[in-house]
Amino acid sequence: MSYIKKSLFDGLTPARRSEFLSLLDGVPGIARALDAGGWICGGFVRHLLLDLPIADYFVPKEDGRPGDVDIFFSNQDDANRAAGVAALKGNGCDCIQTSWGGFAKEMTARFNRRSVTIQFVNHPDKLKPTVEETLDRFDFLNCKVAISREGLVIAEGWREVESMHLLKICDSSSPFLGSRILKYLTHKGLNELTEDSQPLVTEWLLSASLKRFEGSETKHLSGLEHAIKTLHANGHVKREDLLFFIGKYQEHVQHERYGPTVTFDWALKAMAPAAS
Repeated sequence: MSYIKKSLFDGLTPARRSEFLSLLDGVPGIARALDAGGWICGGFVRHLLLDLPIADYFVPKEDGRPGDVDIFFSNQDDANRAAGVAALKGNGCDCIQTSWGGFAKEMTARFNRRSVTIQFVNHPDKLKPTVEETLDRFDFLNCKVAISREGLVIAEGWREVESMHLLKICDSSSPFLGSRILKYLTHKGLNELTEDSQPLVTEWLLSASLKRFEGSETKHLSGLEHAIKTLHANGHVKREDLLFFIGKYQEHVQHERYGPTVTFDWALKAMAPAAS
């Protein structure tokens, strides 16, 4: 994939540029991570490029989670060193812990009276030598954006999909893809998937039906059933893809308070209306 590089002056509006510099002043641990060669990637940078106030990014959404600031590095030693520096007194970060997914050292900070979660990504599988190679692995084109000390890095085509409020999937290898699709279509101002995203949804559904995602732990698979059923309810699962789930999920319905409980196969029932 090709990337466009811009300075903060050319890529951000004055308001967002000022807010970002204020964040670096208020949370020195982030500034020092950038000085150490790190780069901020993903949703936070997308938010800035869309000219949305930083404060809104850190407000919990309906799903209960505010946005994170994700900082990547070229190697694990640099990531761990930057996290250690950020945790030192005076750098604005505290409560260091391993993130739930196990891919980062996670810290909290305060900025404009709000809690900010910062993830220093340090898992070897997530680290690449350059910012471009890091972004190449991201699941959405919408998230293939970054800030380093050199400026902004933006994937070609990013502005076009965002202007149409479309979500473009680029990779289906993560067990979290289903829940992330729902998050971005529900809480991030996007309305629909691009047409060329559907084959990747099918790939992900097949992997989800087999619970086969390379490098994933059991806990990473815990949300698959909910994501699959919600994607279907929202019209993002093709009828033929429901075949992957025949025999996977059973549901139970009691039609009357003391009546018998009826058990049925979720996928077969989901396919039935279209078959009639």
